[in-house]
Amino acid sequence: MTEEIKNLLHWDLWFGDFGSKDLDAQYCINAVEEVHELSRQVLAQFGDDNLGKTFVRRREDRESHYTLRWILLHLIEHEATHKGQIMMLKRLLQSYKDE
Repeated sequence: MTEEIKNLLHWDLWFGDFGSKDLDAQYCINAVEEVHELSRQVLAQFGDDNLGKTFVRRREDRESHYTLRWILLHLIEHEATHKGQIMMLKRLLQSYKDE
């Protein structure tokens, strides 16, 4: 992960007090769009013949191995989960607004 991406994601606050950054909604939306576009650019380099390719993620104490197929399915599942959460929040906000 490049330093540019780490800064965009506020990597230093990943497990810290991200809420204290006082970032506005438009900043967050722009960051999500930028990360989304960078991800698309990287993933566009691969084809069906690469689905079995394994990538290694190294951390200080361990390493994990993931196939491109697993990464793509994980991204789809992750996005679907968040879309469901967003829809639930929208319904809750609407019911609060109607009260």
